[in-house]
Amino acid sequence: MSKCKFWQEDTSAAKAAEELATAYSAIFPDEPLPELEQEPSPLDDCGFCKHLRCGKGYPGETVYGCDCPGNEKILHVDFNESEVI
Repeated sequence: MSKCKFWQEDTSAAKAAEELATAYSAIFPDEPLPELEQEPSPLDDCGFCKHLRCGKGYPGETVYGCDCPGNEKILHVDFNESEVI
């Protein structure tokens, strides 16, 4: 569970992730889901929060933010240089 006081579960996103995991298990029954090694991210606490939004910023930017009333803010910006070149 998240430490954010505005966090609320997005049940449709959680259900979609569960369906993908089930489909993977049906295709590869003897293999566990692969664990992805990732660096810590500012979005780790967001999980399946219904207030998490993703969109395009300036060219090459993907912007992640919170749209909860009273807590609207940008959480993280990813930059993809290949989109600009």
